[in-house]
Amino acid sequence: MFRQLVFISCLVLAGQMAMGQNLWYSTQKDSLGFRIFFPDKPTEAEQLIETEIGTIEQKTFYLNNDNGPVYFYQVNYIEYPEGTIHSDSIDLMDDFYLETIRGAVETFNGTLAYDADAEANGVKGRMYRIDYNDDSLSLKAKAFVIRNRYYSIQAIYKKGQKINALDRFFDSFDLVPVRL
Repeated sequence: MFRQLVFISCLVLAGQMAMGQNLWYSTQKDSLGFRIFFPDKPTEAEQLIETEIGTIEQKTFYLNNDNGPVYFYQVNYIEYPEGTIHSDSIDLMDDFYLETIRGAVETFNGTLAYDADAEANGVKGRMYRIDYNDDSLSLKAKAFVIRNRYYSIQAIYKKGQKINALDRFFDSFDLVPVRL
């Protein structure tokens, strides 16, 4: 009987440890219109940026992971001034995404591995990957614009590996109705 209790206790403890390893942190920001899960609690940063088109509000949620294989997770939210960008303008959106991707390739001094259409809750966007650092690292990103709000989901990881955490991070991104 004692052995059975010890065995059951070990099973329960092992199950709790396994569940703890799968615990991800929800970052649901109803006022910003999205939800996403991070493998650990992300850092939040906020800033107002003065530009030629007016003040831009930027909020970033990020997580550094020095142990890899995913080294960096990030969600970036930018609210542009009314009338400067709008998701209804297809030509403007294509140009906007192309410039965003070109700028990222330049910033990372990398090469564009792919650029494809993406979708989240019926909202069209872009997904791309940039390989850099002598082709040892990759930046994967998805980007969406809803009205004047820009969402960018990014991760940096060791190139060429199938990483479940990477898929889980990107698949967890969800657009939610904005609550003010």
